[in-house]
Amino acid sequence: MAAKWQDPAYRERASGNHRDEKVYGWRHVASGVEVRRTKQEMREEYGLKPDGLDAVVAGRITTTRGWMLIPKPRMPEGPRWCFP
Repeated sequence: MAAKWQDPAYRERASGNHRDEKVYGWRHVASGVEVRRTKQEMREEYGLKPDGLDAVVAGRITTTRGWMLIPKPRMPEGPRWCFP
């Protein structure tokens, strides 16, 4: 297995298998700054820990280092259906 990881093509292919590419809305509680970033971008840009980001997204905690998810609207905008 160690030999496989020496191959750059294998490393590139295997490293992205479980990456969450979903974009989330984040709000910093103290400053009110709102951004739309993936969890990976939040880690790189703001130095947040992956365990904290995962816990916020899963709903186990509400904030990590002052960052929280922006709540989604209860009813997404889209076509409105009227049933008789």
